[in-house]
Amino acid sequence: GTKVFTSGAEGADYIWLAARTNKDAPKHKGITLFIVDTKLPGFSLSPIHTVGDVRTNITYYDNVRVPSSAIAGNLNEGWKLITSQLNHERIGLAAFGINGLGLYHQVLDWARSTQPDGRKPINAPWVQTTLAEAHALMEAMRLMNLRLAWELDQGNVNPAYASAAKVFATESVVETCRLLLEVVGSAGLVKAGSQTAILDGALEAEYRRLQINTFGGGVAEVMRDLTAQFGLGLPRANR
Repeated sequence: GTKVFTSGAEGADYIWLAARTNKDAPKHKGITLFIVDTKLPGFSLSPIHTVGDVRTNITYYDNVRVPSSAIAGNLNEGWKLITSQLNHERIGLAAFGINGLGLYHQVLDWARSTQPDGRKPINAPWVQTTLAEAHALMEAMRLMNLRLAWELDQGNVNPAYASAAKVFATESVVETCRLLLEVVGSAGLVKAGSQTAILDGALEAEYRRLQINTFGGGVAEVMRDLTAQFGLGLPRANR
């Protein structure tokens, strides 16, 4: 078999691999989670270099054989482990929104400073409004992450909260970076290393990199379905 987007595989000693072990079981049954030694014959990988300069991989499993001791949990009961891990992963991806908050403060400081032409961008009403919109998005994201941190402290991981926070945070950071790019102008799209780059190219780099998290750990459309299903009691979407 083949798995696309196996991040970190290039340095991994072991790979978490979910495989169907009962072909007659329903869709989410009959799946077992294995811990696969990357030194086993038949395992290989090839890199995927993304637009955000982040590497991931395609992994290949050509007649890879593992002992029964490689099973994580119980045979044919891997789906519960998978969903539990995904909820934690989505919380982690939501927390990456902190990068957007850091960029917001950098752009705010830049806007308050005097530019070579003598102006202060923050004095323009449209700049104030745009930064206020970015601030509101980041503050809402921060509060959602605090709620999730509280949930974890209580020993609960509600899939509705995890999914909602993940989709809101990842999409809000995309929108926040777009707003910040409006404030700094075209120089914000110049890569690091150029004399004309704003904020050492950090905004440009993050804008390319953050797109990945909108589908990593589950695409936004599925996150909305899970939020509706587990949070609002709506029926499962047909796909």
